[in-house]
Amino acid sequence: MGLSEAVVYGDRSLQLGYLNPFSFFKSVEHYYGDRDNGALGIDLEWRIRNGIKWLGEWFLDDITTSKLGSDWYGNKFGWQTGLFFVNPFSLRDIDLLLEYTRIKPYVYSHSYQDYNKYKHYDTILGHYIGPNSDLLLVQLRQRFSKFLQVSLEYQSYRHGSNPEDRNVGGDPDHPHENGDAIDATFLDGIQNKQQTYGISLQYELIRNLLAEFHYRRTKYHQMAWEDLFSFRISFNLGYRDEEIRHIFPAVY
Repeated sequence: MGLSEAVVYGDRSLQLGYLNPFSFFKSVEHYYGDRDNGALGIDLEWRIRNGIKWLGEWFLDDITTSKLGSDWYGNKFGWQTGLFFVNPFSLRDIDLLLEYTRIKPYVYSHSYQDYNKYKHYDTILGHYIGPNSDLLLVQLRQRFSKFLQVSLEYQSYRHGSNPEDRNVGGDPDHPHENGDAIDATFLDGIQNKQQTYGISLQYELIRNLLAEFHYRRTKYHQMAWEDLFSFRISFNLGYRDEEIRHIFPAVY
């Protein structure tokens, strides 16, 4: 189990209270007048048995416990869960990942929006699908040899974007304002859907020098299918499995 916390603030000098490693950012934020954007993360891993692992994560942007279970806009959080299988059905050198991610409306946004939103320029610091979205991922990988790995992937993505006449919490650049609905229904607004199928081949030409080929077939909502081919050569500075076993023998 892991715990993490973060805070985004600006428009003033360094706040020394956030440098105290023994305090929670939320309590320090409250002391400073609740002007900053604090967040809390909880992640869990459970190896159910050899070859099967359950994964879970909960990102908490803001919450009022008395309104849990409702669509109140102020309960802003996202969660992710999945199962990871190694050698499923006794198939050697294969792993399978099943993963689902769901992020409620208004997550990553903040009332002091010019500098406190959970973004770096135009890039969300959290999950890339953004608020008012969910994603289903299925990935199957097989290692045919020490040098060749092939993976198949399927993704189903949904997002509720803001219509021109109202705010449904689908854009981290637009926080909840006076006049917006109190209830933020998941996937409300203009619903965008996307399906993606893909295959990837990775081959190690020489030690740590990788050649990768990717093919993606994507359909956006009711539009025609689009095809994307890509190729790259990269140098991997990481360790091989046998090197990790030598450094961390207790893990294995």
